[in-house]
Amino acid sequence: YTWKFANGRILTASNNSSGGGGAKDSFRVVSAKLVTSSVLTDTLLDQEELESNPTPTVSITIPPLDDLVALAANLEPVQDLRFVLRESLARVRILSARMNELAMLRTKYLTKITDPAKNKVLYGFGGEDQEIFCSLGSQVTVVLRLTADCPILKGSVYIQRIVGCGGWEDSVLQRIKTKVNDKRMSGPVELMDALVEEIDRVVQEDGVKMPKTPVLPSRRK
Repeated sequence: YTWKFANGRILTASNNSSGGGGAKDSFRVVSAKLVTSSVLTDTLLDQEELESNPTPTVSITIPPLDDLVALAANLEPVQDLRFVLRESLARVRILSARMNELAMLRTKYLTKITDPAKNKVLYGFGGEDQEIFCSLGSQVTVVLRLTADCPILKGSVYIQRIVGCGGWEDSVLQRIKTKVNDKRMSGPVELMDALVEEIDRVVQEDGVKMPKTPVLPSRRK
């Protein structure tokens, strides 16, 4: 038997018959999978950009749904089907929202996006954290950690590590990191915006000197 999602994905289940004694057949979900591509990509709206760069700038892989099926086994018939449907759609929505966030992040900041399917930090239930590297003109580079609920829940993205070069004191950077993480952001874009604001604040209000951008020496004539 099959059910078709509104977005074109298929849920597969089987009909298991119980033994005799007049017991009724039970209909249980035994597997679920995406029959369309499991890779989400951002959309390049500009036709000229699409022609010059046909490769999507951001892509996210939807993890298998096996963990949802395993959890659904603890529920009553029909309830298991509702659970798998609800959680599968929620997973796709979350990852779609994250993909849009990352696409916007790349337009604002120098960003390296890792694939959560490759740098796995497994916590079960299909949840995998994702690392994002961002660099600023203030000579600060951060590693962002996006949890499985990013960008839906507050606090689902935070600065895992912050590094500065050219004279940044580690104690200052750690204070900046703590101040930004305490705001419990839900998306990487607003977190990076808050980081830039906090760096500007410590420079203007606290008198911290921002390191100058290194410049290569000019060639002698």
